Amino acid sequence: MLYGVEINNGQATYRNRYVRTTGWNIEHEIGKAIWSGILEPPQTNNPYGSGKNTANTSLVWHAGQFLALWEGGAPHNIRLPELETIDEYTFKNKLNSPFTAHPKVDPVTGEMMFSGYFFAPPYLQYGIVSPQGELLRTVPIEIPMAIMIHDFAITENSTIFMDLPLTFSLEKMQRGEPMMMFESARPSRFGIVPRHGDKSNIRWFESPCC
Repeated sequence: MLYGVEINNGQATYRNRYVRTTGWNIEHEIGKAIWSGILEPPQTNNPYGSGKNTANTSLVWHAGQFLALWEGGAPHNIRLPELETIDEYTFKNKLNSPFTAHPKVDPVTGEMMFSGYFFAPPYLQYGIVSPQGELLRTVPIEIPMAIMIHDFAITENSTIFMDLPLTFSLEKMQRGEPMMMFESARPSRFGIVPRHGDKSNIRWFESPCC
């Protein structure tokens, strides 16, 4: 749910609205929860699909668009100040990966960097959106296995990814076990790639597990 306070001529007006994702609309119409939580066994026989884009993790304003974000799917475009859900926002159908809940907007150039992780190779994608809101490029970043990459970082010239051992396992999911595990025996890695680089010029640095 989004909450908004609009201040105009010394008066404050409050409103709140649900982000009306596809999953929200289905559950609202049926009148009950259809999907389980992320730490519960997966619902492989759910007729509506195994996952729900909840658009409930973060918000970003970029290029005149206000986006509600969830790292497992596409952003949702929100109309201001009404807080009405317009639709999924796919950058004119150029978005072909999940979109992080924590994109980074460069305060100098206006570019927005994002990432998206998968259950299958290459496991990680890295994308850049222009200051005008055009998705310029999405490139694969190869890592050894599927992991949760909840966040990343940028500097003036580089983007930094964290290959930490919070892993996903489809085999565990198929057995009805939790899909995530922190594997403390695995090392951690930090990858540094030039802002407009790709997998060919990323450098990885290994550290003890964290």
